[in-house]
Amino acid sequence: MDLEKPVPMLMQRVRRPRTPEPEPEAVQQSEMPLGPVPENAGTAPVAKPRPARAASMPTPEPPQQDSLFAETKAGRAPESAGQMASPELPDPENVLVITAVSTRDEGFPGAGLYRILKACDLHFGEMDIFHRHEDGSDSGPVQFSMANAVNPGTFDLATIDGMHTPGVTFFMSMEEPRDVMNAFECMLATAETLARHLHGDLLDENHSVLRPQTKEHYRQRIRDFEMHNRSRRNVSRA
Repeated sequence: MDLEKPVPMLMQRVRRPRTPEPEPEAVQQSEMPLGPVPENAGTAPVAKPRPARAASMPTPEPPQQDSLFAETKAGRAPESAGQMASPELPDPENVLVITAVSTRDEGFPGAGLYRILKACDLHFGEMDIFHRHEDGSDSGPVQFSMANAVNPGTFDLATIDGMHTPGVTFFMSMEEPRDVMNAFECMLATAETLARHLHGDLLDENHSVLRPQTKEHYRQRIRDFEMHNRSRRNVSRA
């Protein structure tokens, strides 16, 4: 898969109905010529019927395809996943996103995906997606979450062992964990582990290949966020 091209498309296709074929024109026959019949002439020739015009077949259009991330905006997690337990949605500028895309046609197997998530201490919870909490187990501030990259972005534990998905999206709000940098490193390590064991590639929030420069850019965003928070706290104390 060439990840420099647009993000892979869903396999489900929506076909447009074909335009009804036009009715063929009726065959027309010329009338017999009027007037006397010339000598030594047989039956007056009858004009050959004009052949029916072949019905024009419309050129089939390529089937429409839904983008894997049709509902995902740059810098934002899927809508269903972004609504975490927090009563207020985070500022999109403060959300970091990493997407893992399968390099195999069948996608990520749900059974393998679930095993890796449990090994990395992610728990199924709010919004029917997976979360990793700062205090371990399933309590404390959320470090990061993982949603299905295909709408509606959720999982079903009853059927996860038999499912496949072309991709998953990891996302975190810098406003949630106490140690933002540690939360990001945990999210990155989990995404890299999943991609390595399940044959996937990592993309950034703009659906481009996640490169070392992008990872450092994310870290710089965290530093800027924390510096801004410290400055704001200092102003409020003054």
